[in-house]
Amino acid sequence: MLPNYLAPYKENDLIRLGDQKDGGYIISKKILNRCKNIISFGLGLNWSFEEEFFTKNKKINIFCYDHTINKKKFLSKFLIDGISSLKNFQKPKDLLIYLKYKNFFKKSKIHIPKRIVPNFLNNVYPNTECIENITTNKQDILLKIDIEGDEYRLFEDIINIQNKICALIIELHNIDLHKKKIQEFVSKLSSQKLIHTHGVNFGDIDKHKDPTIVELTFMHNSLCKKEKIKNYNLPIKGLDFPNKENRDDVKLFFDVS
Repeated sequence: MLPNYLAPYKENDLIRLGDQKDGGYIISKKILNRCKNIISFGLGLNWSFEEEFFTKNKKINIFCYDHTINKKKFLSKFLIDGISSLKNFQKPKDLLIYLKYKNFFKKSKIHIPKRIVPNFLNNVYPNTECIENITTNKQDILLKIDIEGDEYRLFEDIINIQNKICALIIELHNIDLHKKKIQEFVSKLSSQKLIHTHGVNFGDIDKHKDPTIVELTFMHNSLCKKEKIKNYNLPIKGLDFPNKENRDDVKLFFDVS
């Protein structure tokens, strides 16, 4: 069973933004108008969350950081995909993705091809940025983090800027190996309440049938319900969907002893 500190508090106005695959996440409706800046770490080829958020709040500023996505890497994918497509008489899939990318990321929606590192490493590695610099002069931030295991390196920096955050979405990997770190992180994130937990089904399932990867959504205390009741009935039908379509979603069980 998952530890009780990963059981979210109930919110009645949860919505899903993004697709019904790995690009969709759960937030509270209250975030839509409260948030002024979305800062995403880890973009890949799926920005459906940011895209749908923008349709609901055109005033939002969006900053997406991902050093793995740039023109050179897009071009190499096009060449490989294009040769295959010519053989099979299909349109290059990656070209369509690139056109969508170019259409979305402009004006107040920016992709920065940099890697996020802890503050103390910022001056050591090239082409990097740290949370402290990124969030200078920014408030009411929705911080979204999906960086394939490096999220643990950012815990301290997130805690230090937590009062600027109105919502935090974070994917945690190998949680069975990092239970103490996660517990300390959640306890120190005192300005935020956990409002949603989802098990990621493309990761391993341990011997207790618990996921080893979870997606968590936190929201600032000032926006949360005063009545604090935990939700143990997860996933939520109609909101949660399997990250990998050909596998069942993960039923979550929590240790309430």
